[in-house]
Amino acid sequence: MGLAKYNKKRNFNETPEPEGKKGGRGKLLTFVIQRHQATRLHYDFRLEMEGVLKSWAVPKGPSLKTGEKRLAVMVEDHPIEYGGFYGEIPEGNYGAGIVDIFDKGTYTAYKAPNGVDIEKHLLNQLENGDLKIVLKGKNIKGAFALVRLKGEGGEQSSNWLLIKKNDEFVNEAFDIEKIKPLKSTGKTKKKKERKDKVHENLPEDKVWLSPKVDRKDRKQSPVKQQEPSFKQEKESILEFGKKKLKLTNLGKIYWPDEGYTKGDLIKYYLDVSEFILPYLKNRPQSLNRFPNGIKGASFYHKDMETDQLPTWAKTVKLYSKANDHDIDYLICNDIPTLLYMANLGCIEINPWHSTYQNPEYPDYMMLDLDPGNIPFKEVVNTALVIKEISDELNIKSYCKTSGATGLHIYFPLGAKYNYDQVKIFAEILANLTHSRIPSVTTVERTISKRGDKIYVDFLQNRKGQTIAAPYSVRPRPDATVSTPLDWDEVNHNLTPGMFTIKNTLTRLKTKGDLWQGIFKNPLNLEKLLKKLEKMK
Repeated sequence: MGLAKYNKKRNFNETPEPEGKKGGRGKLLTFVIQRHQATRLHYDFRLEMEGVLKSWAVPKGPSLKTGEKRLAVMVEDHPIEYGGFYGEIPEGNYGAGIVDIFDKGTYTAYKAPNGVDIEKHLLNQLENGDLKIVLKGKNIKGAFALVRLKGEGGEQSSNWLLIKKNDEFVNEAFDIEKIKPLKSTGKTKKKKERKDKVHENLPEDKVWLSPKVDRKDRKQSPVKQQEPSFKQEKESILEFGKKKLKLTNLGKIYWPDEGYTKGDLIKYYLDVSEFILPYLKNRPQSLNRFPNGIKGASFYHKDMETDQLPTWAKTVKLYSKANDHDIDYLICNDIPTLLYMANLGCIEINPWHSTYQNPEYPDYMMLDLDPGNIPFKEVVNTALVIKEISDELNIKSYCKTSGATGLHIYFPLGAKYNYDQVKIFAEILANLTHSRIPSVTTVERTISKRGDKIYVDFLQNRKGQTIAAPYSVRPRPDATVSTPLDWDEVNHNLTPGMFTIKNTLTRLKTKGDLWQGIFKNPLNLEKLLKKLEKMK
């Protein structure tokens, strides 16, 4: 890339940053990670190559947790001297804000063949978009992979994923916010208050939460006029009252074999919005993003950069025990937010089992029938055993396709019991199911010990656990949809891929939403436990 772009962006009479000059190569290659409080806090990850620092902006910074993927956006090369820079870039200059040196040290190639020129080896990997390195710093150590995501139309993308490889430096309790930079200005950038920022306590939008009002409002909105924006246009701006949403890359192919595009996905979610939104309302979302479709790399995105969201988007802070800090979760209560997620590459929609107002108490219990290499009719048979048990207990249960290879069975709870209580009950129900059909089912947690049986998974009943919502598309061939069923449909004519984005809307127009009762008539677990004890 060279340093011309770096120099062009900066006025060195105003900024203390070093002027760009290509450096010589030392005995060891260096790296630096800078903590940059600019428009938003992010980390700049820089690797010495060819006399410059190859650079990426990493919004969340590197992680020491095994396999955790962090988005890394490649930016212009920086001079070697930049590795020693920390200070304040004045307002009005490119990258204005506070720069601290979070970590620095040397690095080398990961498992490079003997006798190769390390730098040439690394440059070749960089060109191929698959860079494997070992960092030797104070705060950040060990093996990492930098993998470039595919760009549109075969062009090279600036988006990469920074992934920690499994080695002795893995730290599952790692929290970058608790680590002090090596060199710091001691300053904190003051954030400018945005008058229109409403993320934390956004009032409920009644227009988009009552289905009858929603249908009426959609007829009057520009959305209907612009829907053909999905097939022919590369991008489109939709307006929902005062809410504006920019949709991009609508022609990008998300399902290569079927030819389905990102626009097809967004159009589907618009069409089924009134049916899926009740199952998303007030539930924290775990975004599983496929920016290049089902055959491209994917990554999970839970903690939202709130200053990068549309001003109308709703987020809530919830404490994450795994991360030991608060996470800004996105809340999807309306059509604009649903389409915003789809525009980010969220093929599937994964809400919590509980709402953010009552996070410890799920609204339903569920059993996930996850088959190995076994005929789907056995999955159906297992679901029917659970239905048989439900009938014996005189309780309502609800079945849907997973959109993949299994079935999901839900039980209404009305948020009356905490996750620990629910998981205990679900485990009893799973074991009872297994006792009635032991030849094809298992409750064994270890995958290698399950064989090809159907795993009756009760561990999904945990706080923060997510599963594809009713009417969610899945990132699988044919664009299958997780679809609610009548119990009469749970028979040997049922197939895993029966429902897709091409036929689900027609089905909904005929059958309506079969799961409306999921939030009614909650179970009484105390009474049911007594009954189950007698049934064992």
